[in-house]
Amino acid sequence: MLGKDAIAIRNVVGTVTAARELAQRLADEHITLDAVFVNAGIATFGPFADITENAWDETFAINVKEPYFQIQALLPLLNVGASIVLNGSINAHIGMPMSSIYVASKAAFVSFAKALSAELLPRGVPVNCGQSRPGHHAAARKSSVSTMTPPHRCLRRFRSAASASRAKWRQRYCIWRRRNRGSSLARRS
Repeated sequence: MLGKDAIAIRNVVGTVTAARELAQRLADEHITLDAVFVNAGIATFGPFADITENAWDETFAINVKEPYFQIQALLPLLNVGASIVLNGSINAHIGMPMSSIYVASKAAFVSFAKALSAELLPRGVPVNCGQSRPGHHAAARKSSVSTMTPPHRCLRRFRSAASASRAKWRQRYCIWRRRNRGSSLARRS
């Protein structure tokens, strides 16, 4: 339950101006943020040959440009130790037919999250990118590719560049172990 001092601010982010208006409204109310959750996106599906420039522009405007500038506008309002969570998509990593624009926009979004994490690490603002996964869809049932692999986060909460580097090497080692399971190189002596 929200307290009596809670306020509701409606803001539909559709332009860079709207993003800045939200940040200004929060600043006018003397509100600072402990967390920002960004969940913006549309999915345009269709054959690669049929995708129009307008569809491309709309998808990238909503899935990449608007979240980018929303976070930029809210950045001055973040408290020390605040967190940013971006809602990505596992589709940034898998090749799903008829989804070239969506996949490209989500890959850009996930890459943005990685770069933002590295940039904001010195400020003590962790950036995480949750990646939802599709359920059993028709393409997965017809192929040998499973969509039910455990979801992963593209980023974790790190306190230093050294801990991020160690985690990256641990992740690579775990992937190597999974790929080489059963081989003499991966077995313990």
